[in-house]
Amino acid sequence: KWLSSPKLNVYCTVTLKQALPNDGGTLTYIADCDIKRTAWLLRDRLFKATVGKKRKDRFPFLVFSEGGKDKRYHLHIMTLLPLGMSLVEFQDIFRHNELAPV
Repeated sequence: KWLSSPKLNVYCTVTLKQALPNDGGTLTYIADCDIKRTAWLLRDRLFKATVGKKRKDRFPFLVFSEGGKDKRYHLHIMTLLPLGMSLVEFQDIFRHNELAPV
């Protein structure tokens, strides 16, 4: 029933990098545990960018991850627009690198 809830009104898919370059020119491939950490960081930065660092009222943020050998890692996110925020405003914050550490 929660999938059809009117409280969840935004759906995003985020494709993640598969590896990070090292100083020596080699690559470190991302592990499953890094995907979970990335989802937590994304959620925290999104909350700070949309409702502020000091506010305690959070909105629902459900994440499902997929990927591995045959498919790029990616996150499926279901959430709720913060009160008083338009979808366009939310998209701008989410897409345009405004999720840098606050």
